[in-house]
Parts: sequence; C-alpha cells; structure tokens
Amino acid sequence: MGDKDFDNFNLQIGEIIGNTLDGKDIYKFTELGTAENVMFWEPIFKDGDFVVNEVGSILIFREKVGDSIYDHAFLAGGEMITNPNASSISGIKRYATEEEKQKLLDALAKRGKRWNTEKLCVEDIPKPKFNDGDFVYEDGRIMIFKSYPNNYHCIYLPHIGKPFFDNSYGIDFTAKSFRRATEEEKQQLLDAIAKEGKSWNEEKKCIEDIPARKFKKGDKVRIKEGISSKTHRDISPGFIVQMDDLIGKELTVDRYANGMVYTEESYYLHEDWLEPYEELKKGDLAIFWDDDKEFAALRFYEKLNGSNAYFRHEDSFGFNWKNAIKFESKEQYEKLINGEL
Repeated sequence: MGDKDFDNFNLQIGEIIGNTLDGKDIYKFTELGTAENVMFWEPIFKDGDFVVNEVGSILIFREKVGDSIYDHAFLAGGEMITNPNASSISGIKRYATEEEKQKLLDALAKRGKRWNTEKLCVEDIPKPKFNDGDFVYEDGRIMIFKSYPNNYHCIYLPHIGKPFFDNSYGIDFTAKSFRRATEEEKQQLLDAIAKEGKSWNEEKKCIEDIPARKFKKGDKVRIKEGISSKTHRDISPGFIVQMDDLIGKELTVDRYANGMVYTEESYYLHEDWLEPYEELKKGDLAIFWDDDKEFAALRFYEKLNGSNAYFRHEDSFGFNWKNAIKFESKEQYEKLINGEL
C-alpha cells in the first residue's frame, strides 16, 4: 500500500485498519515514516495461529508481550519445545504453510502430544481405550475392535443371531457406553462366526475362513510315508517314538480338537501327517512284518483276519502277520526295513 491509500484516513498508532486481499491477515498501523511518508505495517496474529519467525522456526503463536513473542510449541532445526512460557526473540515473519504446520504437528505426535484447536493448548495424546483385536460390548452388541473412530472386524447381534464383518459402528468407540466383553460374550461371537465357517486369527488380527477338514469322524486313515519320530518328533504336536508302531496301521478318526486329529486309538496327530487308508485286497502286493521291520517280507495279500485279531493280515502262503501295507516302490520298502518309515 502506498501513502495515497490513506490520504482520507486519520490513523492512530496501533489502530487496526483492515484485512489483506485474502481476508485472513489483519494489519494495524504502527509507524509513520516522515522522510518518504511511507506506511509501515506488521501483521496481528491471534492465539493458536501457526506461524514462522524470521529465522525459519515454526511455532504456534500464543501472545506478544512487548518485544517478546510467547508460543505454545516451537520447532527449530527438528527440535520440538513445548514449554508454554518460552519466548521467541525473533519476530514473526509470516503464517506457516500447510506443509510447515503438518511438520510441527508430526513433531508433537512423536512426543505423544497434539494440538487442541478448541482449547488452544498442547495436550497429551490420550492412550487408546481399546486396541486392535479387543472384544468389546455396547448395548447388546458384541464386537471385535479394529480402529478408531468406529471401525470393527466383526459385530454380533445375539437377538438377530448373525455376525457382520468389516464395517463401521454408529457410535464412536470413545463413547462411555463401551466396555470390554466378558469371556462368555466373547465366546458367543466366536461361536457365531464359526457357524459361518470363519474364525478369528489373534496373531494376524483378522477374520479368516476355516480351512475345510480333510477327514470326518469314522474315516479310516494311516500315517503318510516319510512321517516318523525321526522326522517329526520336534514338530507340533510331536511325533513320539511310540507312535512309530502305528506306521502302516489302520487308524480311525474320532474328532478334531485345536486343528489336530484325535483317533479312536487315543493318539493326537496333525492332519497333514495322515492320508486315507486304502484297504488291502486279495492279490495286492504288500509288505508284511511283525515287530521287527528289518525282516519285512514282500508277499501277495490274501485276507484280513478280523479287525481285533493279533495277527491281522494273512499272506498268500497262509502266514499271518501283525502289520501289512500296500507295496508302492522299492524306495518305500528300503525305507521301511531301514527304520525310516
């Protein structure tokens, strides 16, 4: 602005005279230069404005008292200062850009603080009431919390009897009406999603489909080739030495528990260790043995001597054996007699 802009104004030192073109920066008349009759102006900043001073530091303006500028937070050279009594000896040059404002806010967040635009103060970021994966309850509804303000992995409405997945709730999770779900309520939700063929993965924090089970109660199975105490003893749930005696034998599935297969013979096996048992038929080439696999013999299968017989399997020569499996390959036979199967 030039001197002719104010020919019709009778201005006093400190008088507020108007806005800049963008309608945001308020200016006041501060000094009249007598030499060239030039008007000197300085912006008036209000509490909470994000500004930059003459040395490039970003601050949240609080107030100016005399020549001292007080701020709520001050960022200089990457170092954040949040002492509300601190003062800047350098004058304010301009308003901060959005990028500069965000840089200051990010620095506050790293210190666990945030700027409250309503209260005009720096405050601690409150610790979240709930974390990802927490089971919560509100007004008859059971949910698995995902993220603020109101996102959930799953919600179960007992009066409807159906779960819903990955959506947002009508009330923010910060509401006082929310609480942690009881173990009984948690189980209600888990049972409901299980009926939908789904389960909660606590480690991955997600709802996932329950893998289809390979076997059902009553299925006849056997231990796969290559599975023994020598190869899977230290793999959960642990293939113990005593279970080597089950190799080649027919086992019956009783139930599943924790993803594992329980057999009617009271053994606990990983599903992947098992395969459907193919019953030996008359004329099949089979490997026969009793207690010592080293002396296993190759014979043609004749018949089964009843499921409860001690020597269950009869070969084509009329000899009875404790164990028999179908011959598949030379490698299979060598592994068995060497105790690797």
